[in-house]
Amino acid sequence: MRAARLTVRQWRFGLVRALQRVLRISPTAYVNDRVDEYRAYWQAGARNLTAEFVPRTELVWEIRTDGRRARIFNDIVPIDDVATIELCADKPYVYRVAASLGVPVPEHAVFPRAGAVDAARWVHERGGVFAIKPASDTGSGLGVSTHVRTAAELLNGFALAAMYSPRIIVERMIFAESCRLLFLGGEMIHAVRRRGVRVQGNGLSTVQQLLIAQHSRWLSADATTRLTLAQQGIELDDIPPTGRRLVVRSIPASQRNRTELRTVYDEAITEKVNPQLIDDLGRTVRAVGSRLTGIDILTNDVTVPLRQSGGVLLEANPTPGVHHHYVNDEQIQSNGVATRVLAYLLEHAQ
Repeated sequence: MRAARLTVRQWRFGLVRALQRVLRISPTAYVNDRVDEYRAYWQAGARNLTAEFVPRTELVWEIRTDGRRARIFNDIVPIDDVATIELCADKPYVYRVAASLGVPVPEHAVFPRAGAVDAARWVHERGGVFAIKPASDTGSGLGVSTHVRTAAELLNGFALAAMYSPRIIVERMIFAESCRLLFLGGEMIHAVRRRGVRVQGNGLSTVQQLLIAQHSRWLSADATTRLTLAQQGIELDDIPPTGRRLVVRSIPASQRNRTELRTVYDEAITEKVNPQLIDDLGRTVRAVGSRLTGIDILTNDVTVPLRQSGGVLLEANPTPGVHHHYVNDEQIQSNGVATRVLAYLLEHAQ
């Protein structure tokens, strides 16, 4: 009976996908919808390097300079080999590598498509709130369900994730802001963050009063708000000292959906990231063997290592979209990230 219900849910999700394709309706803009945007990034990067930008097709562009040439396929930059990209995209593998190096990862387990019953038992034994996602082969939130508590929610999450991967990860949710650190040649070159909801203490008001005064009353009753505070050992009736800034909701107030929530970064934080945190993630990147990857972490304080903030490494992105790193007009005009990626690509090109 449970297998039949899982099949019905998969059929329903598949029907929604088919309708979206036919009607050309998408809940978000993916890299395939950003061709003009990516062409502009790479063209500006080529200009900065006094290199020639030569379109080969609509999606394949060639960069030439000093007798060297390299080709880009829209967002895909051929810096890593196929095997390394496959390893980097395998979430359980990256978790194992990170954990072996002492880098915190979420409590998790991996199940086959037919393992929903075992997954439900695993969740029930531990209690709490979980996320369900494909173990590999996806990005941009595809196939991911969050805030899973009940057996019905787990079954739905399993059905969605199983559309993309034969292996499903069930992991404990960490309620913290999402950050992406871009590593190139073993060095972090840029970092961005999706800011959640924050308040600033005045030494007199409780967290709940600050939420109501600085944002909206409904946020104090919101489950994600309460879980974000609990993650940090903070309660609504605590009184933060004057000047202290608190992350009180891990995602923006405008985001309330719990399936396939794509992360949109809105703040550059390169100069704020703790050096030890960078070193820990860099060791993971080098152990995986990737020369270009975006490491996603969850933390409410990037100024300290993950072990201190209670944060975790969430996943590695072996074909990281550079558009994530352009969060304001100044950065778009300077194209620093695209320029550095192209310079590295050309340096190692034939």
